[in-house]
Amino acid sequence: MPVAFDVGGERNRTFAAAVLLIEVLLFADSPVKGPTTVLWVCKFILANGGTPTGWHQRWMTNAKLQTADAGVNIHEMACRMLEMMVCFDQLQLGAVASAEYICLQIQIQEQRWRDRILGNTPEQQQEAYLFAGQVSRGLICVAP
Repeated sequence: MPVAFDVGGERNRTFAAAVLLIEVLLFADSPVKGPTTVLWVCKFILANGGTPTGWHQRWMTNAKLQTADAGVNIHEMACRMLEMMVCFDQLQLGAVASAEYICLQIQIQEQRWRDRILGNTPEQQQEAYLFAGQVSRGLICVAP
């Protein structure tokens, strides 16, 4: 992406503006196998938390997690990295293989604690979203 600057001359692009510019570019030699989730994750975060760090705080609150709980520090670091890659580095995340791994870590940690948000819903109901065309199982950032 072309680098954007704020009125003070510092590198800055809002997360919302950057998400609109993300294009998924697939490369035959990509080390990431399977479907890409970067754009989906960024859109989910924008819609539900505004920014990755904002989403991290909301996710912790929704799941009633403490900073010492397993995986919370990984989730926070992945969210901070994602935000820095988009807002400061201004990378075209749809073409960055490492961005996919960062988004996967966010999803792995949310999947780990999903019962705190979704409750003890029977597995059939949790998975029904795949066939109902819903974009998410609830307020967790895990791509369908």
